[in-house]
Amino acid sequence: SLKFNAIEALAIPKSGYVLRGDSIQVTMFTAAYDDSQDPLVYMGFPDSTRFKGGVCIVPVGDTKPPMLGSLTAEWNETPSTYQLVKTKYGKGVYGKKTSTAGDKKIKGVIGIKTTEGTKYYMFKNNYMVAEPSATIAASKMNVLYVGVPNPMQISAPGVALQDISPAGAGISFRPGKTQGEYIATASNANPKGTEITVNKKGGGKLGGSIFRIKRLPDPVASILNQKEGLVSKGKLKAASFLKAEMENFDFDVKVNVVSFK
Repeated sequence: SLKFNAIEALAIPKSGYVLRGDSIQVTMFTAAYDDSQDPLVYMGFPDSTRFKGGVCIVPVGDTKPPMLGSLTAEWNETPSTYQLVKTKYGKGVYGKKTSTAGDKKIKGVIGIKTTEGTKYYMFKNNYMVAEPSATIAASKMNVLYVGVPNPMQISAPGVALQDISPAGAGISFRPGKTQGEYIATASNANPKGTEITVNKKGGGKLGGSIFRIKRLPDPVASILNQKEGLVSKGKLKAASFLKAEMENFDFDVKVNVVSFK
């Protein structure tokens, strides 16, 4: 019942974003179409209960496509709406500006008019939207300090944040308060450097960088804000404690004086 006058060879990748080292899967086939009849193409969630064997026949005179939700100018990617796609020369072309990052799915139906009615066929595919990114790093400043939490931002283009796993010898990682943030804690100093690698869960290495592992600098002691030199007897009598601070150190580290001479 379907008549076509043109055939096209298609190669459709399983994913719209592939990393080096991952496998790419492509489905290749020939597609027949009628370039004199524009099909009905809808983006949205099909009503699967109306399909049998992947086909839904809407009788002649019935204009409601087998979709969930209501018809709108633009599909909002939820089951509450669907969108009619423009067609030309027997094909539908869908375009939309991306607004959020992550793995996106497209689905809908293609309908072809026959003597029985309009026959609809379901389709679906997916693609990855990544945030625009640039990596800028002061390579000589790649330093972690022993015994304190070292906040780090870690991401990889094309990989969901939940699928990233950092690792390094003698370094433990835990998630931070914001997406993509990790807190690294080093156990031993290594001035020559330790490689921190970023791995994909269930996959291979995505990248890595060398970080030097250093001990904290010495804190500076003071009595009533005097750090050195002779201290008067009167100032010593007035001072009830000796203070110690980490000067010119970017981490919020507080130290306690446990003894002094």
